[in-house]
This record gives sequence, structure tokens and C-alpha cells, in this order.
Amino acid sequence: MSSVSIECVAREGCRIGESPVWDEREGALLYVDITGRKVCRWSPVTRQAQAIALDAPVSSVALRQSGDYVITLGTRFAALKWKEELVTTITQVDKDKANTRFNDGKVDPAGRYFAGTMAEEIRPAVLERRQGSLYTLFPDLSVVKHFDQVDISNGLDWSLDHRTFFYIDSLSYSVDAFDYDLQTGKIGNRRSIYKLEKEESIPDGMCIDTQGKLWVACYDGGRVIRLDPETGKSLQKMDWNFVLKKNKTKKPKRRNKNKEWGVGFFHLTEIVYLLLFKNCFFFFFFFLFLIISNSFMSLLSKITFVNMSPLFPASVVLEKIKSLRRPSLCL
Repeated sequence: MSSVSIECVAREGCRIGESPVWDEREGALLYVDITGRKVCRWSPVTRQAQAIALDAPVSSVALRQSGDYVITLGTRFAALKWKEELVTTITQVDKDKANTRFNDGKVDPAGRYFAGTMAEEIRPAVLERRQGSLYTLFPDLSVVKHFDQVDISNGLDWSLDHRTFFYIDSLSYSVDAFDYDLQTGKIGNRRSIYKLEKEESIPDGMCIDTQGKLWVACYDGGRVIRLDPETGKSLQKMDWNFVLKKNKTKKPKRRNKNKEWGVGFFHLTEIVYLLLFKNCFFFFFFFLFLIISNSFMSLLSKITFVNMSPLFPASVVLEKIKSLRRPSLCL
């Protein structure tokens, strides 16, 4: 895993793109735009994405065994029929709270839908704390709350032997593990297997690879961390900003003459430069003019000191960015 290649496949301009799931039946990649309030389906054939707009923040999407999808919409588990663009509420959680919504969610190996809630954010990662909970939607449409007092319920996945459940509550800066009973869906014996440092930023989404290692995306950190859940050690860090710089095709910077000369009088220093060094005749008359006009000299000196920056190129501002098969819900 020393060399990792990263490619952007869907350039749809999501506000908060999350929950990637591969739909093998449709041969398409599903994902959601939470605050954009839409579920998207991207085709590798057409390299285009279709989207269904919804009436609330949609935070995760899962495959349904009987066809189509199940989503977490606001504080609801809901069924989504793609062709009909029809949403049907299955059940609602957090009925006693007016300011929460679902966040990340996934289906476990036995076909149960795990998803957690959080308070609505005032601004990114700033919110009323301890308002969230972790829930499971069972195939019989019953819902179980595992625990509450959650800040931002986030990444979750299961070990390859299905005996351990991994979970992230973002503001705890911890990746946690639980003993997991595949038959009943019960979890217990919570413990921290990796504690992130503040400079690693906030742990967000998470998945497990074919070697049983965890990949954790760091919100506002521009990186993904690969962890060994057995040893609690960080194995690899992918700096997203570094990848962007490395893969970015640089285009020659075009000089915007309209912008440069649009300020007119304030670029007098460039004119002065041409007159002084390119033409002695103009230099003589310009020098004479400066001697006669003290007020103009004063103004020129201010312009020279304040507006030298257009003579030098501006720094380039880089654009900041911030196996997906999943089990199907047994419905």
C-alpha cells in the first residue's frame, strides 16, 4: 500500500458529498449531497451523475434487497424509488428533539441499517453537543437506540470476521471499537483503538479495506489516515493537498491586461518606468515637470510605495478541496 493513486470521478460540485456506495445491479456509484439535499447516481459509462432532489438534508444511502434504496433523511429512515423519484417514510427518530438530523449510516453484514444523529451545526463542527444517538433499523422495521450523548455520529464499519464494530464520534477525536454480535446486532465493550492528535484534525468518514485496515477521512485536515485496528498504529497518511498539487496540471497564467490597466492612474509607475528607461527625451521633460510640481511629486511618491504590487505576479491560490460494495438492507 506504499503507492496510492487518487482520481476524481464525479465533479458535481457537492456542498457536502458523502456516503459512497457501489450499486452492482445498476453499475453505478451512489452518494449523497447532505446540505445540497440530493441523492446522486454516477455512471462510469457516461461519466455523468443523475440526482434526485429531496425536502431535507440526506446524509446516507443504502441498497435495498428488494430493489432501490433506503436513505437517512432529516431524522427519518425512508425508502427511495429511483425511477419514480418517490420517497416513503419508514420511521422517525429523535421525535423529542427539534434540532437534530441523521449523519453517517451503513448496512451491517446481516442487513441492518446503522445510522447516527447529531445536532444541526451553527457552523462546521460547531453545534450543541451531546444531542446525537446511534440507531439501528431492523428488517422488521423496528428501531433500536444503542446509546445517546453523541456529538457528531460519523464513520462506521465492521471487521472482516464480523466480530467487531468500529465507530467514530467526531468530536471525541477517537476511533472506537465494540464487540459485535452478528446474530442479534448488539454491540458492547466500547474502547478506543486510535486517538487522533489535534493537528490530524477531526475524524469523519471511515471504511475498511480487504486487509482489515481502517481508512479514516479527516475533516478540515486534507488527509486520509490508514490504521491498524489490532495495534492501534497509524500505517499511512495521504495528504490530500499534496496529491492535488502533484496531480494538478498547471496552466500558464494569462495576464489580464484589463485588470492591470483598469485602475488607470494608479499604474502611473509602470508608465514612469517606460519613460525613464526607454526614452531620454521624455525623461528630460518628466524630470522638469517634477521639479515644477511639488504636489504632484508627493502624490507620485505615495503611488510608488502603495502600488508596486502590480509589477510583480500575484501568488497562486490553490483550490482547497476538502471497494465500495455494501450489504443490502433486508427489506
